[in-house]
Amino acid sequence: MLTAEEARAKIIAEKKAAEEKAAADVKTAAQSVEEKRTADARRAVDIMEGERRREEDEAKKAELEYQNASLKQMIKAAEKKKKKEADEASSFVASPSSSSSLSLPSSLEKMTVKELKEVCRERGLKVGGNKGEIIERIRKEEGGRR
Repeated sequence: MLTAEEARAKIIAEKKAAEEKAAADVKTAAQSVEEKRTADARRAVDIMEGERRREEDEAKKAELEYQNASLKQMIKAAEKKKKKEADEASSFVASPSSSSSLSLPSSLEKMTVKELKEVCRERGLKVGGNKGEIIERIRKEEGGRR
C-alpha cells in the first residue's frame, strides 16, 4: 500500500502529466488551425490571381478584337478608295471621244475656268493661267493627240 505522501506525489505527477498532455494538445491544435489558415489564405490568393489573369486575358481579347475591327475598317476603306481610283482611271481612259469633243471652240468657251482646270488636271497639263491660256493649252494638247 501507498503511504499518504506517496499517493499525494502520484496524484501530483498524474496531474502534471495530464496538464503537459493538454498543453501539447492545445499547441498541436493551434498549429493545425494556423496551417489551415495559411492554406486558406494561399487558396484565396490563388483564386484572386486566377481572376486577375482572366480579367487581363479578357482585356487583351477585347483589345485584339478592337484592333481587328479597326484593321478591317481600314482595309475596307483602302479597297473602296482603290476601286474608286480604278473606276476614275477607267472612265478617263475609256472616254477619249469626250475629250476630243472638248476641242470644239464653242464647248471650251462655254466652260468655266474651274471646269477647264479640271480638264487640265485630267490630262496632266499645267493648271494655272487665265481662261484663254487654259483653253489654248488644252487645244495644243488636243492637236498633239491627233
